[in-house]
Amino acid sequence: LSCLQRLQVATELNGPGLRKCLRVLQLRRCHDISVFADLYAALQALPKAEQSSTNSWGASENPAQFQVFLPPSNFEIAQKCLWTDDGRSCLRWLCGYHVLLPEYGRFGSACRSWLLGPHVGVRQDLNSLEASDFLKALRSLVEQADIASRMEERQKRLRGRDSPSAAVFLEELQSTAVHAYKYLAKCCVVESEEERSRANSATALAFQHEALIVLTDKDWPKPKRLKTHEAFWDVHPDLASSKAAKLALKGRLPPDDLD
Repeated sequence: LSCLQRLQVATELNGPGLRKCLRVLQLRRCHDISVFADLYAALQALPKAEQSSTNSWGASENPAQFQVFLPPSNFEIAQKCLWTDDGRSCLRWLCGYHVLLPEYGRFGSACRSWLLGPHVGVRQDLNSLEASDFLKALRSLVEQADIASRMEERQKRLRGRDSPSAAVFLEELQSTAVHAYKYLAKCCVVESEEERSRANSATALAFQHEALIVLTDKDWPKPKRLKTHEAFWDVHPDLASSKAAKLALKGRLPPDDLD
């Protein structure tokens, strides 16, 4: 053992050694997820003092650059990953994030704790995102809706390795937009006054100048998009059977989403 140590061969698990293993595996394009999961769990098992050392930060000494392996052969920036999207894969995809639970959920709590911990920065779920992420998602939703509406083969995927098919995207379009609005509403009432002010200002400005209110109907060839000054909540009872009634927001949202 002493001979190996004199040759500078690692003889025990520590932060720098595990970090070097991750770096080598990535450079050599290792595509075995179980190997990466074992290393993430080993990093989590280190003493807290060593975990917090600037020399023990996983694959990179800068946590913002930590890359997580995603099968079959990708390495993604950890801060662009969520642990779970709670089944809202279309919205998560539009926000530009990847989900880890389907791949890493089977490897236990130690692996999960390391990935979600402060030295990696994977986010828990969509609730951890900011207003800017959901505004980006709504802009992308409008763009992708136009693309999906023009596709003749609706079973084809839109864009990216985990993108939905055109058929699924169009089917979930209205519910995806509604969920984006609900998450935006949460961003606008956070406790931090600075974050709340920033979210409210960005959201108000975006909806005033961009057509981000999305409405769908089986009788329409493509979704309708409205700015805030073009939208209305309800119509007078005398207009209940008119075309205008189909554009009223109140009648197009599920009852539990009216708040």
